Amino acid sequence: MTNFHLGAVPAPATGALANKGVLITRPMWQAAALAQTLATAGASPIIFPAIIIESNAAIDLAEAQRRLAHCTRAFFVSANAVREGLRDLPFFPEQVRAYGPGPGTAKELAACGVASVCTPTTSFDTVGLLALPELQSLAGERVMLFTGVGGKGDLAAALRARGANVEVVECYTRRAPETDARGVEALCAEGKLHASVFTSVEGIHNFWQCLSADGKQKLCAVPSFAPHPTVAAALRAKGVTAAIDCGPGDDALLAALGDFFHPSHT
Repeated sequence: MTNFHLGAVPAPATGALANKGVLITRPMWQAAALAQTLATAGASPIIFPAIIIESNAAIDLAEAQRRLAHCTRAFFVSANAVREGLRDLPFFPEQVRAYGPGPGTAKELAACGVASVCTPTTSFDTVGLLALPELQSLAGERVMLFTGVGGKGDLAAALRARGANVEVVECYTRRAPETDARGVEALCAEGKLHASVFTSVEGIHNFWQCLSADGKQKLCAVPSFAPHPTVAAALRAKGVTAAIDCGPGDDALLAALGDFFHPSHT
């Protein structure tokens, strides 16, 4: 697998993001969509997936999907959980309420034909999800949790503590890239990398393992954008000088990038 390549869409000559090199570290399928959006806004997207997502061949996904119809609620920990968990599913059961931790997951659920998605109203994470009033008591309910292998055991435990019968479907695996990040480091050295986007703490750790000592120092000077305070804090812990919590969703990210690179920004 090629873990690094440049976006190929020509950028407009004007705009706050014109010719700004933006590193995207999301899994490939998510990175591609964001790259297209950034290129349309004038940026030069640089894709290096810091987490490689693969289907979990160790489970019988079709059988799990059949059991979904007997549940009252289904939880998806991420857009990846939606993409892999609902893969090849003809339709989502109307009687099952779908939950996601934020707008990215909700958007992917909508793309899969889920008519109504419940998301947090306080913070876009597991804590916010568990704060929803309707989830305080789940006695006797059968729910399904779609997640990656080894992920979100805390959410499953919390749902069980509230009385739910929880089936965990580990529908995908995550792994670190198998290549180094010399291409990214070269662009940084040439002054062609102006911002980076990280969406998880795991992705930050994986990416840092791909960097040389000199590369780590250079990347710390590049403004980095994150969708959650925890991710921004992890960037600061790595030594990133400007770690910006822009909030969840691509719209928030684009707005933050535009504001940062606007000529009036000081």
